[in-house]
Amino acid sequence: MSLTNVCRYLVAGALVLLIAHPIEARGIYPWSYQEVYDRADIVVIARPESSEDTSEVTAITVPIGTFHVVGVNTTFHVKLVLKGDKGLKSLVLHHFRDADTNDARPEGPFLVAFGEAAMNSRFILFLTRESDGRYAPVTGQTDAHMSVIYIADSLVDPDDFLLPRKHDSNVGSSP
Repeated sequence: MSLTNVCRYLVAGALVLLIAHPIEARGIYPWSYQEVYDRADIVVIARPESSEDTSEVTAITVPIGTFHVVGVNTTFHVKLVLKGDKGLKSLVLHHFRDADTNDARPEGPFLVAFGEAAMNSRFILFLTRESDGRYAPVTGQTDAHMSVIYIADSLVDPDDFLLPRKHDSNVGSSP
């Protein structure tokens, strides 16, 4: 190896050391669909109906720091039960939101939220039952997003429309 090539490698190495900065990240377990399905008490396709904060205030600690969170109860209308009680029509998901909306960092906890725009969306939920009857994400509160999966819904759901159904006896009749 020539002296010129050695100098090039040394200069390149020095540049990497000068411009490199520490990367903050945390390990996230790569759950498979089969794993979350197997660990779940219920798996449903559901639509959020309402969310309200609870009085629960706590902290979630991850390697890069502590995040203050507030408990949330989100009520879901169950569209289809894939695993669990087939008669289930609604459920309450217990989850958390950031207490400080300015503190959301990509290396922090991956929480779920259901704002106004999500109220007409569908989600596949992989959940475990808590002792008080509510449900929680099977992947835990820190990585809840891996248990709550948005689905692009191309099916028409008659419950979403106020139009009469074809099998209604009142279709076509005047009031």
